Amino acid sequence: MENTKVGPFEILERLGSTRRQRVFRARQVEQRREYALKFINIPPNYDRELALEKLKVEFSLLRELRHPNLVRIFGAGVDGESIFIASELVEGESLASIISRRGRMAPDLVVEYARQLALCLEYLHGQDLIHSKITPEKILIDREGNLRLADLRLNRSKKRRWDITRQRDAELAAYLAPEQLTGFATAKSDIYSLGTIMYEMLVGKLPFPPENIARLTRRKLEDKIESVATQVLSCPVWLDRLVMQMVEPTPRKRPHSAHAVRLALEEIVRIDVTKRSAVDELSGAFNPLHINVDKSEARALLNKSQAERPSPFQNWKQWLALAGVVVVVSLLAGLLWMPSNQQNDIEAAEQMLASSDPQSWGQARQMLAELPRERLTTEQQQQVDEMLVRSKRQTLLDQARRGETSALFTDSVRAFIAAYIEEQQYEFRRAHNSFTDLLSETGNGALEVHVKMEAELGRRRTEKLRDLPSGPIEVLSWIKQSEANSADQQKFLRQTLEHILANYDSGDQHSALIEAAKLRLRELDAVSRSTEAKAGNAKENLSDSSPILEGQTQETTETDSNADSK
Repeated sequence: MENTKVGPFEILERLGSTRRQRVFRARQVEQRREYALKFINIPPNYDRELALEKLKVEFSLLRELRHPNLVRIFGAGVDGESIFIASELVEGESLASIISRRGRMAPDLVVEYARQLALCLEYLHGQDLIHSKITPEKILIDREGNLRLADLRLNRSKKRRWDITRQRDAELAAYLAPEQLTGFATAKSDIYSLGTIMYEMLVGKLPFPPENIARLTRRKLEDKIESVATQVLSCPVWLDRLVMQMVEPTPRKRPHSAHAVRLALEEIVRIDVTKRSAVDELSGAFNPLHINVDKSEARALLNKSQAERPSPFQNWKQWLALAGVVVVVSLLAGLLWMPSNQQNDIEAAEQMLASSDPQSWGQARQMLAELPRERLTTEQQQQVDEMLVRSKRQTLLDQARRGETSALFTDSVRAFIAAYIEEQQYEFRRAHNSFTDLLSETGNGALEVHVKMEAELGRRRTEKLRDLPSGPIEVLSWIKQSEANSADQQKFLRQTLEHILANYDSGDQHSALIEAAKLRLRELDAVSRSTEAKAGNAKENLSDSSPILEGQTQETTETDSNADSK
C-alpha cells in the first residue's frame, strides 16, 4: 500500500513491527504534514451508510479529547471502500518493541510508564470512556520518554460497540480481563489490562500466554498467577502487591479506579525514596489503594478473606433439573413471541421515521438493520427494505439541506450534496449536469439506491429549468419580466412556472421562487381572461350588427331588382 494515495493523503510506509497493524505513516499533500493513518473495516453485512454515520458522530467526539498521554485523533475519512482514521504521528517506539528487545524492565521504569498510563486512563474514565483494548502495541514511547496511548475508539462501560465482532485475537485476549472475554468491558477491565502489561514488563512474560480463547478464559478465571516477587527478587513488595491486585479475576477485588492506581504508584515512589519500612506501612499508615473503595474491595486489599457461606442448594441435581425446565420453557416462549416482537420493532421504527428528528431516523435504521432477516416473513423483509431506503433518503436530504459535508461521506453522497446545493442556489443548468453526471458515471448498480433515487428526482426537477439564467436574482427577474408576447413564449413561461410549483415546496429556501411563480401565473391568467373578454365582446358586437347588415343587403337587393325590371 506504500506510495499510494488515499483521499488527501500520500501513504509513505507501514508503522509498527507487526503485520496485524494496518497503520501507516502518511503525508497530507496540501499541508505537507505527516499523520498516522489506521485503516478499519466495517463488519460484513452491516449497513454501510449507517456505519459511516456512526463513525462521523464517533470521531466528532473523539476529536475533542486532549491529554498529554493520549494520541490525538483528528478525524476519519473515506476513499472508495477504504475507511481510515487520521491521528497524531508519534515519533518513537512501541512498548511491545521495547519489551521484545529488553525482556525484563527495571521496576522504577515500569512504575513511571504505569503512572503515565494510569493518568491517561483516569482522564478517559472521567469522560465516561474506556479503552478496552490496551496492549503494548498500542502504547507508544516518544523520544523524550513520554508515554502515549493510541487506538482509542468510542467505548462505553458495559456496552458493546456497534462494530465489535465476536471473533477475538488470541494475542489481544491475553491482555483482556476475564469479564471482557465472557461479556462486557468496564473501567476495571482497563485496570486489569494495565496490570497485565506491568506484569509483563517486570517478569518478561505474560501471566497467561496466548492460546485457545476458551481455555485462556477458563485459566484466567480459575488458575492462580505466580506473583512477581517470586520471579523478580528486586521487585518492591508494594509494587508486587499492586500488580497482583490489578490482575485479580474478580473485578471488585481490583483497585477501585485508575485514580487509586495512580496514587498507589506515586506512593510506591515516595516509599522507595524515603526508605520507609514495611512495619510502618502495615501499622495502618496511609495507603492510596484504600481510597474510594467499597467494603468488599477494602477487605480484599487488606488481605482479609470472607468466610465461605454454605450453599442454599443442597440437592443440586433437583435444582439443575428445574433450571433445565425453565430454560426450555423460556426458549419456547421466546420462539412464540419472536414474530410479534419483530413486528413491534418494525412498527416502532415506522414511528421514528415519521418524526422530524434525524437522530430518530438513524435509530430506526439501526433497529431495522439488527432484525434477524431469516425470521422475517417475505412481506416483512420487503417492508424493512423499503423503510431502510426511506430512512437513508430522509437523512441524505437533511444533510443536503443543511449543506453538511464530511470526509466520511461516500463520493456519491458528496457529489449529490454538491449538486443539491447548486440547485438551491438556482444554478439549474449546473445542477442538472451534476445530477446527470452522478447517474451516468457510476455504471449499472454501482450507485447506492437512495442516492440514485434522489439524483434522478433532482435531474427531473432541473430538466425544464436549464434554460433559465443563473443565480437567484437573475431567475426571479426572469420570472417577473420575461416576455410573453407570442403564443410560444406564453406556453413556455406557463409550463416553466407550473413545473416550479409542482416540484418545489414553499419552505424557506424556495419561498421567494414560489411566490414569484404564483404572482406571474396570476398575471398570465389575468391577461388571458382580459384577452378572452375582448374577444367575446368583439364577437357579441358582430352578432348585434348582423341583422342590420342583412336588412341592408336585402333592401339593396330589392332596389337593384326593381331597377332591373324598370
